[in-house]
Amino acid sequence: AASLSDKDNYPMFHRTVPPDAIAASVMAKMCLEFKFVRVGTMFVNDAYGSGYANDFATAGAQYDIDVIVSAKYTSGTKASIRSAVKSLSDAGVRVIILIAFNKDLQAILDAAQEFELVQKEGVSWITADAIADPEGFAASAANPAQVRDQLAGWLSVFARPLSGESRTAFEAEGAAYRALNSSNVYGTPHSKISVG
Repeated sequence: AASLSDKDNYPMFHRTVPPDAIAASVMAKMCLEFKFVRVGTMFVNDAYGSGYANDFATAGAQYDIDVIVSAKYTSGTKASIRSAVKSLSDAGVRVIILIAFNKDLQAILDAAQEFELVQKEGVSWITADAIADPEGFAASAANPAQVRDQLAGWLSVFARPLSGESRTAFEAEGAAYRALNSSNVYGTPHSKISVG
């Protein structure tokens, strides 16, 4: 939760991974790059979910990303999950920022299927880092093929610090790629992309 970064209230708290506000900012920048300027958020109603949704809305506002509906749900409650997905559908949202955990994912997929928000051209789901292994989730599902179809096209955003050998390897791969490809992607020459 972003509130843990408050050094006045938590002077002994230290992070080993970046706060969710960093990942939320990356997610907002990604929406801008894809021209997703009207989005809906769906989040688990706890400190993680509501904090991340708030961080995304704040970061999104900096890029003129309009959150047209914000739907919270109670974890483990199918009726609450269905109600949140219905509110996204009723609002006509085509891009959904999902802040949830794997334990609720099947119920979310089932509700999204019911309201035609999966396997539909023009609808995008972007998940936060709590859904870390979609393939592992699909493989363990009762019907893996169906879940893979439902998750097709979903995007996940992770903010992980790079250091040591991982950063060196990433920078080397990036340099090699930029050397081989001087084309533009989204108006940015690859040679100008850097790790910051």
